Parts: sequence; structure tokens; C-alpha cells
Amino acid sequence: MSQAKFVDVRSAYCSTKLPLKPPHACFAQHLTAAVHHDPLALTRQVLASFPRTSYASLGQLVVTRGFNVVPVQSLVDVVKKGVPRVEWGIPPPFAVESIAKAVDGTMSSVTVCSNGTNIVPIVETLLERAARQFHARAYVHWYAKFGVDTDYFTESFVHTQAIVDEYHALNQPDE
Repeated sequence: MSQAKFVDVRSAYCSTKLPLKPPHACFAQHLTAAVHHDPLALTRQVLASFPRTSYASLGQLVVTRGFNVVPVQSLVDVVKKGVPRVEWGIPPPFAVESIAKAVDGTMSSVTVCSNGTNIVPIVETLLERAARQFHARAYVHWYAKFGVDTDYFTESFVHTQAIVDEYHALNQPDE
């Protein structure tokens, strides 16, 4: 298994009041009470925010809160359909339900966590840019001034490339 995991966490919630200031840099979505009683609709809303790529998920977790009835198997089926999964057989999404309502005015919420491989293209791009800057000696003198050796950068590039390679391998079916 990979040395590092990238978990994509997205939420949707229904509340009795609108937030004064929406959370910054957040995938949380505020929805009206129309979907408050339907965990499947709220889950579909969350799943719509996941990127549509050929990269698959290695594992998923769904957490619901504040619903009277949660059709767990239907919820799992919606997530299986909405987030592509690796073909080599990971367990189905794990669903957790909690009836407890929050005291902050939130009526209900759904959170989907996915250990997805869709981060790979982003990490590859960042690694390529960082390596290019390092080889051009950009900013290296600042790090050297504070005692950071160039070997640290080289090791970091090797470790990051190993993580990318492991995610690529995990995304491929066994032969």
C-alpha cells in the first residue's frame, strides 16, 4: 500500500439558517430543506462535486447525520455508482449513520470520503514544476541559508515519485 494517502472529503448539509459567511476553500454545499428528508438526494448532490476522471477510488466512507431513516444499502449503491472504483475488488463503501442532530442549526448532512487516485495528475504536475525549479536552482539559496541540504530535495522528489507510481499501480487491475 502507498506510503501516503490522499483522501477527498466532501459534504453537503441542510440547515435551518443560512451561514453568515460561507466556509473558505471548502467543498461543503448548503442546500435547502427540500432535500432534508432524503439522504439519497443529498448524497447524489455530494457525488456530483467529485471530478469525473478515469482515476478510481481505492476506498470510500459515507457518513450521514440527522435523517430519520437511512436506506444504507441504497446509499452504498449510490456511492458505488457515483464514484468510480478500482476493478480489482475493494470492499463496498462503508456507510455510517447517526441520528443525532447537531446543535448548530444543521438539520442533516452527508459526508463522503474517498481515497481517490484522481490526485495523481495534480501531484505529477507539482512534482514536475518543483523538479524543474530545483534543477534551475530557483530559491535553493534561500533554503541553503537556513540549513536545508539539496539532498533533502532529491529525497523528496524520489519519495513523491514513488507515491505517484504506487497510485498508478493501484489504479491498474491485476493481470
